[in-house]
Amino acid sequence: MSKQWSHKVNPAWLMARRKYVTATELKDLRTTYKRATVAEKKGVKINEVTAGLWAEKHSLEVDPYSSGAAARGHHLEPYAVQEFNESYPEMHHWDDCIITDGFLGFSPDAMDVEQDESYGVKVHYSELVGQPTSILEIKSYSAKNHIKSCITPKAKLPERFQLAGAMAVCPSIEEAYLIFYNPSHEVGKFVVHYTREELQEEIKEVRELAAWVRLQFQACDNKLVPCRTSFTEDAIYKDYLEAEQLDSNFAIR
Repeated sequence: MSKQWSHKVNPAWLMARRKYVTATELKDLRTTYKRATVAEKKGVKINEVTAGLWAEKHSLEVDPYSSGAAARGHHLEPYAVQEFNESYPEMHHWDDCIITDGFLGFSPDAMDVEQDESYGVKVHYSELVGQPTSILEIKSYSAKNHIKSCITPKAKLPERFQLAGAMAVCPSIEEAYLIFYNPSHEVGKFVVHYTREELQEEIKEVRELAAWVRLQFQACDNKLVPCRTSFTEDAIYKDYLEAEQLDSNFAIR
């Protein structure tokens, strides 16, 4: 039977994420940074790629719905945590919450400290009730990519950068676990472990990129002054639907 996965996240969490930059976003800028001009690296000139990220961060639209692989991965997370805890140090599942240092942020799948209700959708790492020392990242890929990840040497796994991002935000995190979880495969789970020391180079790169993006965002803020339109797109779309309905009724007659 074909599975139709769907999920809706907390829209407030999505909006909160826009105020911060994540390692996943920074990872996509690595090549851009290497090719950037001196003026761009100093924030004197705006880079088109970082301006694109700034644009996404300032969009007024938010879509909390996901389907397919993205939704599937979300629903598998608590089960992955439960199975991980059977053989490794206990982790607590986290959902719809971003932890920040004021500019960088990460949304943990699970950590060795519980998610307190007082955090809401965002929390500064210094305000956590109990400082985390371990995190767990869950990846639920298709069968082909699942096995590809399982056989890739840990030194070459791209997920390292995401784990380093969490460590860059939260200095108390000393180790990170990565679980590849696919309950539809014979090799259903595969765990990789990293220490902070192993991810030092990535942590350094995350911080370097974050510093550059901060300069670029400041340049965008200075150049692009907010100027809201009189009409919202939702209102325009509502008018469009009403007009389409009128046309449809007229055609039926």
